[in-house]
Amino acid sequence: MRFNPDIHHRQSTRIRAYDYSRHGAYFFTITTANRESLFGEVCNGNMLLNISGDKVAGEWRALPSRFCDVILDEYIVMPNHIHGILIIDCADGNDENQGAASGAPTLGAIIRCLKSRSAIAVNKMHNRSGVPVWQRNYWDRIIRNESELQAFRTYIQNNPQQWNLDLLFP
Repeated sequence: MRFNPDIHHRQSTRIRAYDYSRHGAYFFTITTANRESLFGEVCNGNMLLNISGDKVAGEWRALPSRFCDVILDEYIVMPNHIHGILIIDCADGNDENQGAASGAPTLGAIIRCLKSRSAIAVNKMHNRSGVPVWQRNYWDRIIRNESELQAFRTYIQNNPQQWNLDLLFP
């Protein structure tokens, strides 16, 4: 079915006036298409990645080689989603002059790269083409201070132990 704005009413979850290439830390969640468990399983509170999960983790770890302004923080690949914290660390450190002209990547460009490259890798591994791996869009949160950063790190670290309580639990 083609997108019809009169029926589908898609709205962006991004803050309209915010520059997502701006220096800062961002928490995100990307969910698989139809919340399908593709990346492994949680066993005794530990996430056990399968080969597809390893591919996603590998694409996450490759992001700094693709975007020089990206620093990776905590992350976890779960059976049907990934949580991560990334930092856009603009070379000149000047938030006021960032934006499209600065060449700094946007959060959307980074997530798009992660989704695209990991979907291609997973589909290639399963000898299939054009099958959606990820659902449309992603959820994000701008991390505004050190206590929020610590809270998100703890959430990510504890995610496998909380799997049966997770809203994304199948």
